[in-house]
Amino acid sequence: MFTFSFFQKSEQAQFDDFIERNALDGGLLQGWLWGDFKGRFGAKVLRVGVSDESGRIVMAATLLKQKFARFWSILYSPRGPVFALDYLNDDAGKKTILDFFLSEIATWSREEKILFTRLEPSWTSIYFPRDYLAAFGFLRSPRAIQPTHSLVLDIRQPLDSLLYGAKQKTRYNINLANKKGIIVRHTSSVLDLEVFLRLMKKTSARHNFKNHDEPYFREMFGIFAPWGKIYFVIASHQGVDIAANCMLVFGNTAYYLYGASDYEYRQLMAPYLVHWTCMTLAKEWGLYYYDWWGISGNEPSGDGAGDLREKDWEGFSRLKRSFAPIAPITEYVGCWELPYRPTWYKILRLLR
Repeated sequence: MFTFSFFQKSEQAQFDDFIERNALDGGLLQGWLWGDFKGRFGAKVLRVGVSDESGRIVMAATLLKQKFARFWSILYSPRGPVFALDYLNDDAGKKTILDFFLSEIATWSREEKILFTRLEPSWTSIYFPRDYLAAFGFLRSPRAIQPTHSLVLDIRQPLDSLLYGAKQKTRYNINLANKKGIIVRHTSSVLDLEVFLRLMKKTSARHNFKNHDEPYFREMFGIFAPWGKIYFVIASHQGVDIAANCMLVFGNTAYYLYGASDYEYRQLMAPYLVHWTCMTLAKEWGLYYYDWWGISGNEPSGDGAGDLREKDWEGFSRLKRSFAPIAPITEYVGCWELPYRPTWYKILRLLR
């Protein structure tokens, strides 16, 4: 017998504690602060949970109610829902809990004009087949929202092991940046937010790709900075800031989400030293993992299920992989949609 409930603001610590202890990716996008952040852009944020007879939480999720087309909304859970870890090897238990969760969500959705629910969980092939959600009526989404592949590096190993786990050329570039007098600082200052934004503009223009606009990063800073969960790691040379990473922290994981650099100073190899500093800082803070975020996979999935953006990430991926060339790539089950109004869903899917 399970119960379904909505978490209130006063239960933020309880919700985050469950996500931190049980999310397979560390839980950043399911955490309370990320929900608050997305709420700044028009989403109605719901935090829901499933509890067993004893009141123990066995599943939780952050759900974003977002406008979709003219008359409809959708529910989206980035990297959710999250199972309690002790259910991951319990196939019957997982099915029962997920059936109950989806039934409750469907009941609520009928009253809210929800066209479909989109899940993009942090489930990996160790515990879930890639088509696991198909058995529950889900269809694979035409596109992924979050990266399908990531490089999640265990940083609990000795620092020397981390360094010598990198490619020789990467170690050379780190040493070169040091020899060239690159100085790296880490900060949560609003002044260095401006440094990061300036470098991000240069990087976006150089690579001709569309990035988030300034209000996006300013809102992110406004949400995470008061909690000490966002850091800018910035490299300077002779007083000029030339490279920067934006790093978020949740639970036992540091996440590298965004990086930027000044191409004029490319010969100094500053980004390599910045990344190495991010990893060493995370280790000093007692964190367990450094998540490099999106990365191109080892090979195409073969079923049309891959993230098409990954072909554009090959350059970024080479740099990331150079720090951990033999570490396994994490592959998630992907993005799936459960339609509640099949006819409308089919029409709108054709138009997407």
